[in-house]
Amino acid sequence: MRMARKVMIVPVGFELDRVIDAQKFESCNVWHVLRNPRGGSDAVGEHSIYFGERVAKKVEAMHLLDFQVIEVRQSDLLGLVRAMAGIVKAERAKDPAGEFVFNASSSTKTAAFAVTLVAGLCPAPVKILYLRPEVEITLMDLIVSGEKTLDDVRQVFLEHGECHSPFGAEYYPVIPLVTFTPAERAIIEHLASTRVAETVSSLVQAIAPGQKQRLRKDLVKAGWSVKALERMHLVTSRKANQSRTVAITPEGEVIAAALGMIDDGEGNNNLDQII
Repeated sequence: MRMARKVMIVPVGFELDRVIDAQKFESCNVWHVLRNPRGGSDAVGEHSIYFGERVAKKVEAMHLLDFQVIEVRQSDLLGLVRAMAGIVKAERAKDPAGEFVFNASSSTKTAAFAVTLVAGLCPAPVKILYLRPEVEITLMDLIVSGEKTLDDVRQVFLEHGECHSPFGAEYYPVIPLVTFTPAERAIIEHLASTRVAETVSSLVQAIAPGQKQRLRKDLVKAGWSVKALERMHLVTSRKANQSRTVAITPEGEVIAAALGMIDDGEGNNNLDQII
């Protein structure tokens, strides 16, 4: 019998215990570790590479069904979303019934937002896991108390990361994001791929590909879809001469990247039949 895939996706910052100990709470047989690329990060990111490499060695020693390290800057929202969405899409192609766990305990606030976004759009069972240390001690506490020298603090940090066990597991709610109609999705993905401003009338080709004539109902649908996307700040539009041009925003590019993990026909509602 084929083994079901339970997938751990974890961005790595300055943590070791907080990443590895997730396996105690959510036993996964597939791990994807997202870490900063060497030479492609800022000075702070370079320091996280030490932990990224240690995490990779620890996970490799688990002898999992599958394990992958993906290098992506932990401050690059679009890059993180593309990486996470790509993992979900590839894993669902291998096992459509697979489950996902996002460990949001480590890395940047940008990575945490990427986790929330991708989990909210994920078309599969998903959890967001956060490991909270049972005893929280800040660097300031250690310095003020004088109980440990800076060298002692450094050694503990290099051994365990910013936090060390024992941990308690918390689960953040996964909030399903607004469902996009097929027309809205087609427009945003088209604009993300071309990255040029287009007229509303030309976007009819994106929502009705192969159609030789532009029917009035499709023009109306394109117009309403652009307005809906504009309200979400995913596109901008401006009037030029007698036509209105539409361009994607940086936020729209991020959403388009996340939508890439959803197969056509999944998560659609009936609005497209009305508009």
